[in-house]
Amino acid sequence: MANWFQPQEQHSAPEDSGPAPAEETAVVAPERGSRLVSLAAVLFVPAVIYSCLGSAVVWTGWTTGDELGIALVLSLLGLVFPEDPNAAAGVCAVVTIVVALVVATLAVLLPLRIALVRPALTALSWLVVAYQGYAVAVLLSEGVAEQGMIYVVLPVVALLLWLLPSVVVSLPGVGRALRRAA
Repeated sequence: MANWFQPQEQHSAPEDSGPAPAEETAVVAPERGSRLVSLAAVLFVPAVIYSCLGSAVVWTGWTTGDELGIALVLSLLGLVFPEDPNAAAGVCAVVTIVVALVVATLAVLLPLRIALVRPALTALSWLVVAYQGYAVAVLLSEGVAEQGMIYVVLPVVALLLWLLPSVVVSLPGVGRALRRAA
């Protein structure tokens, strides 16, 4: 009869046993929702840069005699409302850069899953999209395209740069990912 209580010899593994087992070296991929939240935040970067560029054009005075500079200024928030857009360009540049920086701050905070960041970011970005759509409609109705298509193309570019991240941040998957992690 075998003695079950006898100590058994333990075999030690050689010192150079090669790579560690797969469980130890595997990198856990981020969840799909987490990637969608990050994508929503990153998509705001081009819109913010474009808005800051439009504001910088006003402050540097690049608009004098340059079609591209004038077309960039037409993308500023609020420029189609006043009777004299030249006098209001400075105020519109300030409004545009403030909105852009608030959106940039909210986009940075979005992956941190703070409760009111997504609704604030969604509302603000859809307001900008609504204004940009209105601005394009006003520019087309006033015949600005007849003076040069670039005067309408760059406000349309601003509209599209704001529309894409607005749609993505409004997706239900982003909301679910933010609720799941909270």
